[in-house]
Amino acid sequence: MVRHRLIGALVALVALVVLVLGASLYAWTRYPLLTVYVDPRFEGVLDRAAYLNALNEAGVKRLRLVDGVSSPKLGYFGKDVDISLTLSAKRNPQLDEEMLAMGLTGPGYTEGHNGVVYQPDVRLFIKKHWARYKAAGMGNYEAVERRIVTNAAVHETWHAITLSTSHNVDDKTSVMYIDPGDAALEYGSLLMPFTKGHRDRLREMFDHRVW
Repeated sequence: MVRHRLIGALVALVALVVLVLGASLYAWTRYPLLTVYVDPRFEGVLDRAAYLNALNEAGVKRLRLVDGVSSPKLGYFGKDVDISLTLSAKRNPQLDEEMLAMGLTGPGYTEGHNGVVYQPDVRLFIKKHWARYKAAGMGNYEAVERRIVTNAAVHETWHAITLSTSHNVDDKTSVMYIDPGDAALEYGSLLMPFTKGHRDRLREMFDHRVW
């Protein structure tokens, strides 16, 4: 009799645990999902942990990175969003001849739901500011490149999610500041946070359950 009671209690406990876990999983899947298709060329130059952390802190609860060629159908699917990240071996085409002659660089640009990081521009940016990086004790080129690529990817991800061109030219410590050249050391070292307005937009889209 005692044995049967123990077995019954154990079964009831297991059932309760399964019910709680099931309810938690269901509640978790009610958060909108952001899917990012990541260009394989980012391997070794994108700090994935920092990238994920920046978006998680900005309110993106559910986020998955998919390696390989992006889906042919990017965009909004109910409350879910699919975007892609591309690492380009070409210069940023948004820079005209006059801008190129001035030595300007454009680490990233977004077209629709596809954020693009231009590696040649990133490297020219580093070269342009290398003396400042070394003087600041940031002489590890690979580390600086990873940080700039990651910050550019985070920045372009916001544009790709929202289809907005919004920046904040007054907040030079933000990843959404329009001109990294005026905050080169920060852009090459720290993963800068979103401005409040940009963060709030992401929380409005992702930090709530859809029942």
